[in-house]
Amino acid sequence: MVVVNQIGASWRSMVMDATFDYQVWNQPVLSYEYRDFNMQEWRYADTLAGATTPMAQFTTDRFAGYRSAAAASVVGSLIDFSKVAAST
Repeated sequence: MVVVNQIGASWRSMVMDATFDYQVWNQPVLSYEYRDFNMQEWRYADTLAGATTPMAQFTTDRFAGYRSAAAASVVGSLIDFSKVAAST
């Protein structure tokens, strides 16, 4: 949601830490692509409805202990930052 609002809606660039270790390698993000997927069935979905799983049917929730009891459903999103600008 942050990426969509920052880049997509507000037309403002942002930076991200491009690595996952103790060093910080900030890179400017120029664009992104995302796809929704159904977290119960682990498959991509063409529609938001196809990606949505009601909590009552979500039997593989590893984070159930952290999730709000008021949560009604879950949707998975995969964001591809393959268009991150190279640093100079």
